[in-house]
Amino acid sequence: MSTIPARVIATSFSLVAFALCLIAGTYAGNDYATVLSRSIMVMMLTWIVGRIIGTVMQATVEDYINRYKVAKPVPVVELLSDDSADSEYAKMGEEVTVDVDEENQRLSNDDIDIEELLNAA
Repeated sequence: MSTIPARVIATSFSLVAFALCLIAGTYAGNDYATVLSRSIMVMMLTWIVGRIIGTVMQATVEDYINRYKVAKPVPVVELLSDDSADSEYAKMGEEVTVDVDEENQRLSNDDIDIEELLNAA
């Protein structure tokens, strides 16, 4: 289990808390040493909280992925070789022919009447 997502969440929490504490402390009019020391203390505490939340979230997502893989496994497809012409799979893959006049199925720009389309709109 990788701990990278949990660390990213913890770091994001702590940096946001640090920035908010700097802004709030400066706005309140506290001196810079007090603001900086409190902001660093809050940053360390929120990193711990963020690490716990990140670990729980990561475990939840990994559990969901594992349950999904068990419930809906990837189907195994058997490959056919050329020498299995009489197998059941080869009979299912026989060529189907359909008589279609391809010349009448194609539509070109010459077949479209632009004035008729404009009048219909």
